[in-house]
Amino acid sequence: MLKMANIELIRKLHFKEGRSIRQLAKDLTLSRQTIRKALQQNEIPTYQRSKPVTNPVIDPVKPIIIRWLTDDETDPLKQRHSLCSNPQTLGERIWL
Repeated sequence: MLKMANIELIRKLHFKEGRSIRQLAKDLTLSRQTIRKALQQNEIPTYQRSKPVTNPVIDPVKPIIIRWLTDDETDPLKQRHSLCSNPQTLGERIWL
């Protein structure tokens, strides 16, 4: 699989410098088919996941943490949740 930098180089050498597909294949040690595919691409190839990413550790407690953070916006500073101030209490509240 070609990286985007390689595709850009192929397109630049072909369209701006006028090199032929055969010459590009020889110089870059790629097949002519690969050079043709790179020249046919008009947009940047992007990676798309087939299914959403799951986070087995944080997914069960994510709603609790989000609720705490939204509640903390209105609470006084000393009553807000903080992992730095008391990690045991925070851990116990999550796993109850």
